[in-house]
Amino acid sequence: MRRQPSPRVRLSHPALLLVLTLSTASCTGLSRSGTSAGSRASDPRTASEVAAAAELRRGGDPRRGLDHLERLLQRTQDRPARAAILLEMGHCQLAKGDRSGALESYLASSAFAPDPGGRAAAYEGIGDVHVADGAFGLAIDAYERALATGGLPGTGAVRAHYRVAVCHQRLGHLDEARDALVRSSGHRPPASDPFVWVEPFAPRSPARPPTPLPGGLVLVPRAAWGAAPLRPNHDPMGKVVRITVHHTATRPPAPGEASGRSAVRSIQKYHQSSAEQGGRGWADIGYHFLIDPEGRIYEGRPVTVQGAHAGGSANQGNIGIALIGDFSSSPPSFPQEQALFALVRDLVRRHDLSPRRIQGHSEVRLGAGEGGTQCPGPFVEGLVWRLQKGEGLSGAAASQRGTAGLP
Repeated sequence: MRRQPSPRVRLSHPALLLVLTLSTASCTGLSRSGTSAGSRASDPRTASEVAAAAELRRGGDPRRGLDHLERLLQRTQDRPARAAILLEMGHCQLAKGDRSGALESYLASSAFAPDPGGRAAAYEGIGDVHVADGAFGLAIDAYERALATGGLPGTGAVRAHYRVAVCHQRLGHLDEARDALVRSSGHRPPASDPFVWVEPFAPRSPARPPTPLPGGLVLVPRAAWGAAPLRPNHDPMGKVVRITVHHTATRPPAPGEASGRSAVRSIQKYHQSSAEQGGRGWADIGYHFLIDPEGRIYEGRPVTVQGAHAGGSANQGNIGIALIGDFSSSPPSFPQEQALFALVRDLVRRHDLSPRRIQGHSEVRLGAGEGGTQCPGPFVEGLVWRLQKGEGLSGAAASQRGTAGLP
């Protein structure tokens, strides 16, 4: 059967124009002419057989290549060989449209890979799967992880930077896209690549702070931080009856909104990843709002959807707010504290809640008989106690109908 040319989706913006081809047929990996140098099997015979499967894929028959690789994997126990086989299996699966299978193969390859080059190639494959799914924020994380291994050769590194740039452009992050394009050193992918650069980018757009909202809040919407789509395994929120405050127990992001967005995407990725992948398997990020150290509030799970932050039935009607950082032994920043008070003040007004319905995670769990937790840490528990006493909840600048712009 004659193969049809891949459709292209044109993405335009006055400051930057890139074209991204997202057909499953063309998303076969990073302009792969064969297996990655960092993922070659130590056994010459195995390496030759993996190369033969790659040749079948390049010739338009990834299914035959995959069948050959599956048989080869069954009789191979050598870890470098398994890493190379699984990597090419991912390429073949992605070429034939099996994105779920490709993701599993790439993840397994990254676990078996004995060196940074092999891990980098697997992470690049994971990024390609996320691009094919339209999850550009997750793709950015995967490509940046590939770069962080230090295992990409010079041409591979500039190619990965280029892909990061295209994903940022797709999300509307033009300044980040421009910076990544500079690091890509003028990379030009071939026509078969799923990313095609049509025009050079324009100069950097003027720096601008996040848009302030009435009531002193700064909200970063899901689309702005590159959220992956909500999955079907969720329940409706119902009537809001409680607010629970958490900390993420993670390292705080570096200054700047770009770092905050990356931190929120990483939390969402962990929450949505399956248990086999070391994650939670949830429908979305567990919290409804997150606050970074500079006081930006990130829109998390939609407030119309029940969260996954308090445990079991305690999530019903419960809005979850998480301060990004670990506050077991140090307090949150002043902007973080002020943003928490402003957000809670708005939510209390919006949902007609008593201050007594504001609780820390540990208090909620003890009340539900599910055992204690160190979350949200003693310093944030002190802030919750002040909120329960009504501190900062009177004389709010927001109207009785709530702060405009919040979901």
